[in-house]
Amino acid sequence: GGLWGGSDVEMARALGASIGVKVEIVATTWGTLVADMTERVLFDVAVGGVTDTQSRRLEVAFSQPTAFSGKTILASCAQLNASLAATAGNSSHNSTNRLL
Repeated sequence: GGLWGGSDVEMARALGASIGVKVEIVATTWGTLVADMTERVLFDVAVGGVTDTQSRRLEVAFSQPTAFSGKTILASCAQLNASLAATAGNSSHNSTNRLL
């Protein structure tokens, strides 16, 4: 139980159990993900939609993908003039820029 849940959290807990390691879930941000792992050493493994990028590969190692998620844009058919929101600097933002 607890505050954290979902398939990624359950996968992390199952991995920990399978190798006999206690799993502690901690919060981070996309902007500080790599630094939180490599400089501040807040955690050893990151799960939850982490995108494999060239810049991240310079500092961390990636496993084989656990899932494939195609980025898509969702819009209301009723909106002919719509605004689009995406978090700047992440893979969703980059995909949006490529698609539009």
